[in-house]
Amino acid sequence: MKTQTFELKFENGTLIIPTNIQNYFNNSQEKIKVSLTIESSSQETNNLKEEWEKWFEEVDKLKPTDAQIEIDDYQQLLIDKYRKEGLDL
Repeated sequence: MKTQTFELKFENGTLIIPTNIQNYFNNSQEKIKVSLTIESSSQETNNLKEEWEKWFEEVDKLKPTDAQIEIDDYQQLLIDKYRKEGLDL
């Protein structure tokens, strides 16, 4: 199977398929398989990665507490927490 690469446009939340791609689909005698790879040029991905790495580093530095909470107490504390947030259990 030969590979053909096209660039698509994305405008206002809509994927635009250019005429040359539509013509390729319409004129192809072969079975076509389409794969889509999305590349982002925004900085948001890098910032998000850095934020998660920072969070994991901080969590790794946390020291366990000496307080022991019984299972039943923990369950009750968890239920109380969610009730305060409005969850009806």
